[in-house]
Amino acid sequence: WVGPPRPFRLHLYCPERAWTEEMEWDEEGALFFCSAEVDESGYLTFQLLEDGDPKRTVYPSRHNAAMTDATQVRGPDARAHGRSWRIEAPPENVPGRQYFIAASLDDGGGVKAVMWEPL
Repeated sequence: WVGPPRPFRLHLYCPERAWTEEMEWDEEGALFFCSAEVDESGYLTFQLLEDGDPKRTVYPSRHNAAMTDATQVRGPDARAHGRSWRIEAPPENVPGRQYFIAASLDDGGGVKAVMWEPL
């Protein structure tokens, strides 16, 4: 079985570090994924940019949302200011802890969930 073609390009964007990384597309799972590193701060905050465009930002409904928080995925739009997902690494794993980050899509092709786990 082959899943849907990639509907757009998705970029992981870290506002505090001012960098982006294009995520890979998994056609079979219909999701985007990448890995990212927690630095000496002990955390990583991020948003997602459709086609790398800040006017098409995907973000959680609250600031510093953890994966376990009951937050909704919002966007894509330009109203993400101050709202990001936040990965916090245990103190013994900082700096340099790598995380696998994935964004799954709904039937309409929009981001429905964002998840992560340590590598």
